[in-house]
Amino acid sequence: MTPREANLYDEGTDDIVGADRRFARPGDGARYPLFMSAQPTQPADVEALRRRVAHHLYQRLAFASFAIWTLGTLILFILFAAGSPRPIFPAMLSMTLPLIPAFLIWVSYRPLVHWQVARRLRAGSSAGPS
Repeated sequence: MTPREANLYDEGTDDIVGADRRFARPGDGARYPLFMSAQPTQPADVEALRRRVAHHLYQRLAFASFAIWTLGTLILFILFAAGSPRPIFPAMLSMTLPLIPAFLIWVSYRPLVHWQVARRLRAGSSAGPS
């Protein structure tokens, strides 16, 4: 126990003395905080922000992927498979080819998450503490 910690306790009653009442003294001698800080630590804020940004971006990219595949399939199917006497191969291509551009937007997922998190952190730090 440091001298500062020793000054916090009344030796006869084991009660905390003085204005510093952040720690209790359990029987095993360990120190546990009685309350949590009102402001979370910076890494927890960054991680929560990253999760929010990733979730939001995931929803947008999923919808864009859906729209690309659906519209691409529809257009290609109308152009190549609808009028064909043997539509199996053109229909297969009509449904497979739009997967390429629908997948390619996912290549940018991680860089977009990092970029948006950094941008929001810069915007938050320039606004200053509230």
